[in-house]
Amino acid sequence: MKLFLKEHVPFILFSIISFLTVVSVFWLDGYHQLSTVLYALFLGLFLLTAFLIILFYRHSKFYRILAQGRVAEVNELPEMTALQSAVKKYLQTQKGLSDIEIEDLKKKRKEHAFFMNQWVHQMKAPLSVIDLLTAEQEEEFIWQIRKELNRLETGLQMVLHASRLDVFEADFKIEKANVNQLVNKVISDHKRLFIVNGVFPENHISHQLTMYTDVKWLQFAIGQVIVNAVRYSKGYHDKIYFYAKEDDKKITIEIIDKGIGIRKEDLKRIKRPFFTGENGRNYKESTGMGLYFVSEIVSKLDLDFQIDSEERKGTTVRFIYDKDQ
Repeated sequence: MKLFLKEHVPFILFSIISFLTVVSVFWLDGYHQLSTVLYALFLGLFLLTAFLIILFYRHSKFYRILAQGRVAEVNELPEMTALQSAVKKYLQTQKGLSDIEIEDLKKKRKEHAFFMNQWVHQMKAPLSVIDLLTAEQEEEFIWQIRKELNRLETGLQMVLHASRLDVFEADFKIEKANVNQLVNKVISDHKRLFIVNGVFPENHISHQLTMYTDVKWLQFAIGQVIVNAVRYSKGYHDKIYFYAKEDDKKITIEIIDKGIGIRKEDLKRIKRPFFTGENGRNYKESTGMGLYFVSEIVSKLDLDFQIDSEERKGTTVRFIYDKDQ
């Protein structure tokens, strides 16, 4: 109603001024029958009001759609006035332009993901060679090389999955997975990280436990949690514990460390991109992106993701799978 009145205010004012002008001409010409003048004014205003009411109810749906911001629904209106037709034509033109821009962005995203995928795989080749060359050597500087090598591999994996995250649906595959085997594969992929930092895993997950998920993405998410757990356990505790609980409704995978823990004031913000917190300032290797990627991935996998931590006592991370989904 407000939008309708705003649009027709000039027309209403013009009509009232026209009525008064006509009446003034007759009055100045010597016609002083007040009752007739008032009746003419009343009749004119009545007809104007009736016209506006009919016009409003005829096009009320159109104005309601515009007022509520549901402009795209204009195309569904059965009757089309000149204004509605113009709005419809404009929307179709804008939609066509938007579709072109969206397709162009999708193409660029796919090209970027493809480029990053190729680049990461090319970078892995020299890292594998370095790994082989240092495999049989035990000198102190070799251990430092292995540590830096592990950082490079972790960074490359993060870059690879970050580029794929934008095209998640194209790289998404649900399958039945044995939880113990899934976790063991992640542990195996990070064995150098464990060895270099002197922190070791204990997997207590049942061999019979299964769930339906995208194995590759969940493994990457668990891997990011392991990287943090090892990094912040070094020098505090030499074990990372893996458990899984099952009931009628859900499966909960727990990763527990007895490391430095997370400050209470940082817990609410650790899933934000680039947030490193107090631990990140003390451990310069932190990027602030690991847990952000984990939260994004588990959201796409329809998993719940919880973090409990107490400073100087350790951290527990939970991936919760709903069996009813």
